[in-house]
This record gives sequence, structure tokens and C-alpha cells, in this order.
Amino acid sequence: MHNPLVSILIPVYNKASYVAEAIYSCLHQTYPHIEIIIVDDGSTDGSWDIVKNYADRYPDRMKVFRQDNKGACAARNKAFELSSGQYIQYLDADDILAPDKIKHQIKYFEGSGEEDYVVNGRWGRFKTHIHEQIDWGPHPSICKDLAPVEWIIAGHMSQTSCWLTPRYLIEKTGNWDEQLQVNQDGEFFTRVVLNSSRVLFCDQARIYYRSYLQDHSISKRYRKVEAMHSYLQTIFSLEKHLLAREDSPRTRKYLSSRYMQFVYMYYPQAREEVQIALNKVHQFGKPDVTVQGGKALQLIDRLLGWRIALTLRFLLRYRAYALR
Repeated sequence: MHNPLVSILIPVYNKASYVAEAIYSCLHQTYPHIEIIIVDDGSTDGSWDIVKNYADRYPDRMKVFRQDNKGACAARNKAFELSSGQYIQYLDADDILAPDKIKHQIKYFEGSGEEDYVVNGRWGRFKTHIHEQIDWGPHPSICKDLAPVEWIIAGHMSQTSCWLTPRYLIEKTGNWDEQLQVNQDGEFFTRVVLNSSRVLFCDQARIYYRSYLQDHSISKRYRKVEAMHSYLQTIFSLEKHLLAREDSPRTRKYLSSRYMQFVYMYYPQAREEVQIALNKVHQFGKPDVTVQGGKALQLIDRLLGWRIALTLRFLLRYRAYALR
């Protein structure tokens, strides 16, 4: 199919300061065959007014929908339901697509939307504006074409908006998990990748990923009890889908390492969940990770073991590591 339609799906919740930039980056894509689907997830800061204003100005290019607050995953699922494109571009409401992002990636496809592979690209982190000096991700180990399992066990993140995905693959993968509070995109795209035949990399396709100050940091979000439970659920999901694709020494070692990272993050709290993760480590074999921290922490780990090292870290930095 020539000139296939690409649906850009944007969940919005209280992003009045940024959503106009995101929409602008979509409207000014050099690939013209797009539709923009925006689901407002119960915003209270004026985001809906901005979104509706754009939709009134570009009725042939935008569809908008408003719902009660259900979370970003529910908003993405609704946006996909409303979309028509053969290819899907997810975009968070505070991030920005480079003007030629879709043009570069769409060339990798035949146009049917029924391909069984996915195309990744580059992301750059910024705080205020995209003209800052930017270090471009992802990690070099995934900046190339890879088989799905190789991509997963490389162990490095991509970003939600980097992907361009055939509709067929998303239908095969299923919905975003609306119960998760953290790592929703990692869990979803792990399933997408493992349902694909290969992961292609487009070096020219770029997106700008907005980075916040410390009070919005990932580490603080992961200190909530509900987030801890969600994080463990994402590793369970990884285990299920990775072993279904390949049950081998290398996938088992990778899973052991992921469970051990969970232990390092939450010990000496969450004793029940930590024990579940340790049981998985024993099931899958020796992990390939060590305690992350300064030289003193790593020395204590080597001399006295990770349990004592992490207990001391918790006692000395209780406010930073306590679950809430």
C-alpha cells in the first residue's frame, strides 16, 4: 500500500504546559499521512481546552476523546481503539517528535500494517528545550538490527515514542496493562518485541524525551508500595513471555539478574516480595549483577555480603529508600 496511514496516539493528563509542543511536532511531520488521536484522561489543568482547540482547527487530522481519570495505559488503549492507521506511533504528551521521525521509519515497511517486525529509533533527553546539548540513546548495544531475544537480554531501555509498530503486531500483543503503575511501556514493548520476528533500528528517527527534576524522579516513584508490586509484576510478565519465546541458559541468566535487581532495590524491606524474587534467583541460577552504589557500598558487599551492605544503606539513607 502506498502512503499508509500512521496513527499518532497521545494520552494526556495535566500536561497543559507541554501538550501544545507535542501536538505541533505531530502536525509538522514531513510524512503527511497521519492522524492524531488524543485521549484526555480527566485533566484538571486546562489540557483539555488546549487539545480541543487544536482539534477544532485541524478536524481532518485530529480526533479527541475525554474520559474520567483511569491512567495512561487505559488512555492508550482507548486511543488505539479509536485509531485507523496501519502503523502506530505512541507519543507521551510532554515529548516531541523530530519532524522527519515518521518519514524515516515508514520506509522500512511495505505499507500493509501486517508486517511482523518493529522499528526502533533514537531518543534524546532534555529538560527545557530541544536545542540543549543532548546525549542520544539508546545504548549502543541495541543501536542495530537484532533478533527479539537478543534485543531483550541486552538489558537496555528504549523509550515509548521511539517505536513505529505495525497494527498487526499490537493486535497480536494485546492491550497495555492498566493495572501497572511503573514500567508500563517496558512491559508492553517487551511483549511487542517478543511477538515480532525482528527488531530493526533506524538511526535517523529521533524523538525528544523530557526529563524532570528530582521530585519526579523514577527512583522516588518506585519507593511506593503499589509501585513495588507493579514492578514485580512486570518481571513476572517478562519471565512468562521470554521463556515462551526461548527457554535457554542465557534467558534464565537474564531473568535471574532481573529478579536480583529487584532484591537489591527493596531489601531489607518488602520481605515477602524479596523472598519471592530470591526464590526465582535460585530457580534460574547465578545472576550477572552486583550491588549498585559507591565504592564503600561495593566494598562492604564484597567483604560482608549484599544483605549487610543493603541494610547499612537503608539505615543511613532511610528517607531515600523507605517504602511509602
